[in-house]
Amino acid sequence: MKGFVPTRKAAIISLLLLFLLLELVLYVLIQTVPQEYFGIPAYLSIILVFSFSCASFFTERQKYSYLVNLALAFTLGADFCLVVLDPAREAQGVVIFIAAQLSYFLYILIRERGRLFLVHTAVRLAVTVLAALLPFMILGDSADTLSVISVIYYSELVLNLVFSLFDRELRLFSAGLVLFALCDLSIGLDNLSDYFNVGESGFIYSITHTGLNMAWIFYLPSQVLIAASLIKWRRLK
Repeated sequence: MKGFVPTRKAAIISLLLLFLLLELVLYVLIQTVPQEYFGIPAYLSIILVFSFSCASFFTERQKYSYLVNLALAFTLGADFCLVVLDPAREAQGVVIFIAAQLSYFLYILIRERGRLFLVHTAVRLAVTVLAALLPFMILGDSADTLSVISVIYYSELVLNLVFSLFDRELRLFSAGLVLFALCDLSIGLDNLSDYFNVGESGFIYSITHTGLNMAWIFYLPSQVLIAASLIKWRRLK
Protein backbone atom coordinates (compact mmCIF):
# COMPACT_ATOMS: atom_id res chain seq x y z
CA MET A 1 0.00 0.00 0.00
CA LYS A 2 3.01 2.27 -0.44
CA GLY A 3 2.02 5.68 -1.71
CA PHE A 4 -1.66 5.06 -0.87
CA VAL A 5 -3.67 8.29 -0.90
CA PRO A 6 -7.10 8.12 0.80
CA THR A 7 -9.99 8.96 -1.47
CA ARG A 8 -12.34 11.80 -0.65
CA LYS A 9 -15.03 9.24 0.19
CA ALA A 10 -12.73 7.37 2.58
CA ALA A 11 -11.67 10.60 4.25
CA ILE A 12 -15.29 11.68 4.84
CA ILE A 13 -16.26 8.27 6.20
CA SER A 14 -13.24 8.27 8.53
CA LEU A 15 -14.13 11.76 9.76
CA LEU A 16 -17.73 10.71 10.34
CA LEU A 17 -16.73 7.57 12.27
CA LEU A 18 -14.33 9.55 14.46
CA PHE A 19 -17.06 12.13 15.09
CA LEU A 20 -19.58 9.45 16.09
CA LEU A 21 -17.09 7.67 18.34
CA LEU A 22 -16.15 10.83 20.22
CA GLU A 23 -19.81 11.81 20.58
CA LEU A 24 -20.63 8.34 21.94
CA VAL A 25 -17.96 8.71 24.62
CA LEU A 26 -19.29 12.15 25.57
CA TYR A 27 -22.87 10.84 25.49
CA VAL A 28 -21.99 8.22 28.10
CA LEU A 29 -20.10 10.75 30.23
CA ILE A 30 -23.06 13.16 30.18
CA GLN A 31 -25.22 10.51 31.84
CA THR A 32 -22.63 9.17 34.28
CA VAL A 33 -20.44 12.00 35.60
CA PRO A 34 -21.45 13.78 38.83
CA GLN A 35 -23.87 16.67 38.22
CA GLU A 36 -21.25 19.30 39.07
CA TYR A 37 -19.14 18.13 36.12
CA PHE A 38 -22.03 17.56 33.69
CA GLY A 39 -21.39 20.82 31.82
CA ILE A 40 -17.92 19.77 30.67
CA PRO A 41 -18.82 16.77 28.46
CA ALA A 42 -22.15 18.37 27.54
CA TYR A 43 -20.66 21.55 26.12
CA LEU A 44 -17.71 19.70 24.57
CA SER A 45 -20.21 17.54 22.66
CA ILE A 46 -21.87 20.65 21.18
CA ILE A 47 -18.50 22.19 20.29
CA LEU A 48 -17.71 18.93 18.48
CA VAL A 49 -21.04 19.05 16.61
CA PHE A 50 -20.33 22.59 15.42
CA SER A 51 -16.77 21.69 14.46
CA PHE A 52 -17.97 18.71 12.43
CA SER A 53 -20.59 20.85 10.69
CA CYS A 54 -17.89 23.35 9.73
CA ALA A 55 -15.68 20.56 8.37
CA SER A 56 -18.66 19.22 6.42
CA PHE A 57 -19.37 22.67 4.99
CA PHE A 58 -15.86 23.04 3.60
CA THR A 59 -15.73 19.51 2.19
CA GLU A 60 -19.31 18.97 1.01
CA ARG A 61 -20.56 22.42 -0.05
CA GLN A 62 -24.24 21.47 0.06
CA LYS A 63 -26.56 24.20 -1.19
CA TYR A 64 -27.67 26.56 1.59
CA SER A 65 -25.87 24.45 4.21
CA TYR A 66 -24.29 27.60 5.62
CA LEU A 67 -27.66 28.25 7.28
CA VAL A 68 -27.33 24.98 9.20
CA ASN A 69 -23.82 26.02 10.25
CA LEU A 70 -25.26 29.35 11.41
CA ALA A 71 -27.99 27.58 13.39
CA LEU A 72 -25.42 25.33 15.08
CA ALA A 73 -23.35 28.40 15.93
CA PHE A 74 -26.43 29.89 17.61
CA THR A 75 -26.93 26.55 19.38
CA LEU A 76 -23.39 26.80 20.71
CA GLY A 77 -24.21 30.24 22.11
CA ALA A 78 -27.50 29.09 23.59
CA ASP A 79 -25.89 26.14 25.34
CA PHE A 80 -23.20 28.43 26.72
CA CYS A 81 -25.98 30.34 28.47
CA LEU A 82 -27.83 27.24 29.63
CA VAL A 83 -25.06 24.73 30.33
CA VAL A 84 -21.84 26.63 31.05
CA LEU A 85 -22.96 29.78 32.88
CA ASP A 86 -23.85 29.41 36.53
CA PRO A 87 -26.51 30.46 37.23
CA ALA A 88 -27.90 29.66 33.79
CA ARG A 89 -29.23 32.53 31.69
CA GLU A 90 -32.43 30.80 30.66
CA ALA A 91 -34.18 33.66 28.88
CA GLN A 92 -31.06 34.59 26.89
CA GLY A 93 -30.49 30.95 26.00
CA VAL A 94 -34.03 30.48 24.70
CA VAL A 95 -33.82 33.69 22.63
CA ILE A 96 -30.62 32.41 21.00
CA PHE A 97 -32.32 29.06 20.39
CA ILE A 98 -35.10 30.95 18.60
CA ALA A 99 -32.42 32.47 16.35
CA ALA A 100 -31.20 28.93 15.63
CA GLN A 101 -34.70 27.79 14.70
CA LEU A 102 -35.17 30.82 12.44
CA SER A 103 -31.95 29.84 10.66
CA TYR A 104 -33.38 26.36 10.13
CA PHE A 105 -36.60 27.99 8.94
CA LEU A 106 -34.71 29.90 6.24
CA TYR A 107 -32.82 26.73 5.30
CA ILE A 108 -36.10 24.87 4.76
CA LEU A 109 -37.97 27.80 3.19
CA ILE A 110 -35.49 28.64 0.44
CA ARG A 111 -35.50 25.00 -0.66
CA GLU A 112 -39.26 25.15 -1.18
CA ARG A 113 -40.99 26.24 -4.37
CA GLY A 114 -44.41 27.47 -5.48
CA ARG A 115 -47.45 27.04 -3.26
CA LEU A 116 -45.58 25.35 -0.41
CA PHE A 117 -43.37 28.44 -0.06
CA LEU A 118 -46.43 30.68 0.36
CA VAL A 119 -48.26 28.25 2.65
CA HIS A 120 -45.20 27.86 4.86
CA THR A 121 -44.77 31.62 5.21
CA ALA A 122 -48.45 32.23 6.02
CA VAL A 123 -48.67 29.38 8.52
CA ARG A 124 -45.43 30.45 10.18
CA LEU A 125 -46.70 33.99 10.76
CA ALA A 126 -50.07 32.83 12.11
CA VAL A 127 -48.62 30.20 14.46
CA THR A 128 -45.95 32.58 15.79
CA VAL A 129 -48.57 35.18 16.71
CA LEU A 130 -50.74 32.51 18.35
CA ALA A 131 -47.73 31.15 20.25
CA ALA A 132 -47.00 34.61 21.65
CA LEU A 133 -50.59 34.88 22.93
CA LEU A 134 -51.03 31.31 24.16
CA PRO A 135 -49.23 31.66 27.54
CA PHE A 136 -51.46 34.59 28.46
CA MET A 137 -54.57 32.64 27.40
CA ILE A 138 -53.60 29.61 29.52
CA LEU A 139 -51.62 31.05 32.43
CA GLY A 140 -53.19 34.48 32.72
CA ASP A 141 -51.28 36.62 35.19
CA SER A 142 -48.82 33.78 35.79
CA ALA A 143 -47.42 34.16 32.27
CA ASP A 144 -43.89 35.53 32.25
CA THR A 145 -41.22 36.35 29.69
CA LEU A 146 -39.67 32.90 29.83
CA SER A 147 -43.00 31.13 29.23
CA VAL A 148 -43.79 33.37 26.23
CA ILE A 149 -40.44 32.98 24.48
CA SER A 150 -40.36 29.26 25.30
CA VAL A 151 -43.71 28.68 23.56
CA ILE A 152 -42.58 30.76 20.58
CA TYR A 153 -39.37 28.75 20.40
CA TYR A 154 -41.14 25.39 20.57
CA SER A 155 -43.66 26.43 17.91
CA GLU A 156 -40.79 27.36 15.58
CA LEU A 157 -39.15 23.99 16.19
CA VAL A 158 -42.36 22.05 15.50
CA LEU A 159 -43.04 24.05 12.33
CA ASN A 160 -39.51 23.35 11.12
CA LEU A 161 -40.06 19.66 11.76
CA VAL A 162 -43.40 19.57 9.93
CA PHE A 163 -42.24 21.46 6.84
CA SER A 164 -38.92 19.61 6.63
CA LEU A 165 -40.93 16.43 6.09
CA PHE A 166 -42.05 17.74 2.69
CA ASP A 167 -38.45 17.63 1.45
CA ARG A 168 -37.29 14.07 0.82
CA GLU A 169 -33.66 15.15 0.88
CA LEU A 170 -34.02 16.31 4.50
CA ARG A 171 -34.93 12.98 6.08
CA LEU A 172 -31.88 12.84 8.36
CA PHE A 173 -32.35 16.50 9.22
CA SER A 174 -36.04 15.81 10.04
CA ALA A 175 -35.05 12.90 12.28
CA GLY A 176 -32.77 15.28 14.17
CA LEU A 177 -35.64 17.72 14.63
CA VAL A 178 -37.88 14.92 15.95
CA LEU A 179 -35.33 14.17 18.68
CA PHE A 180 -34.88 17.90 19.26
CA ALA A 181 -38.64 18.23 19.84
CA LEU A 182 -38.62 15.26 22.25
CA CYS A 183 -35.78 16.89 24.18
CA ASP A 184 -37.72 20.12 24.60
CA LEU A 185 -40.90 18.22 25.42
CA SER A 186 -39.11 16.52 28.30
CA ILE A 187 -37.83 19.91 29.51
CA GLY A 188 -41.31 21.38 29.23
CA LEU A 189 -42.83 18.55 31.26
CA ASP A 190 -40.13 18.98 33.89
CA ASN A 191 -40.88 22.71 34.12
CA LEU A 192 -44.64 22.27 34.48
CA SER A 193 -44.26 22.36 38.26
CA ASP A 194 -43.27 26.03 37.95
CA TYR A 195 -46.77 26.85 36.74
CA PHE A 196 -49.02 23.95 37.82
CA ASN A 197 -49.28 21.63 40.82
CA VAL A 198 -47.70 18.38 39.64
CA GLY A 199 -47.87 15.68 42.32
CA GLU A 200 -44.87 13.45 42.94
CA SER A 201 -47.02 10.37 42.43
CA GLY A 202 -48.23 11.43 38.99
CA PHE A 203 -47.27 10.13 35.56
CA ILE A 204 -45.48 13.34 34.51
CA TYR A 205 -43.31 13.33 37.61
CA SER A 206 -42.38 9.68 37.10
CA ILE A 207 -41.16 10.19 33.50
CA THR A 208 -39.20 13.34 34.33
CA HIS A 209 -37.44 11.90 37.39
CA THR A 210 -35.88 8.69 36.12
CA GLY A 211 -32.35 9.31 37.38
CA LEU A 212 -31.22 10.03 33.81
CA ASN A 213 -30.85 13.35 32.08
CA MET A 214 -33.84 12.85 29.80
CA ALA A 215 -33.31 16.04 27.83
CA TRP A 216 -29.79 15.07 26.78
CA ILE A 217 -30.82 11.52 25.90
CA PHE A 218 -32.62 13.14 22.97
CA TYR A 219 -30.70 16.38 22.57
CA LEU A 220 -27.20 15.21 21.71
CA PRO A 221 -28.37 12.63 19.12
CA SER A 222 -30.54 15.35 17.58
CA GLN A 223 -27.56 17.64 17.08
CA VAL A 224 -25.42 14.79 15.74
CA LEU A 225 -28.08 13.92 13.14
CA ILE A 226 -28.49 17.54 12.08
CA ALA A 227 -24.73 17.90 11.59
CA ALA A 228 -24.51 14.53 9.80
CA SER A 229 -27.30 15.62 7.44
CA LEU A 230 -24.81 17.98 5.80
CA ILE A 231 -22.98 15.03 4.26
CA LYS A 232 -23.92 14.20 0.68
CA TRP A 233 -24.87 10.60 1.39
CA ARG A 234 -25.46 9.67 -2.23
CA ARG A 235 -21.76 10.20 -2.93
CA LEU A 236 -20.82 7.80 -0.15
CA LYS A 237 -22.84 4.89 -1.60
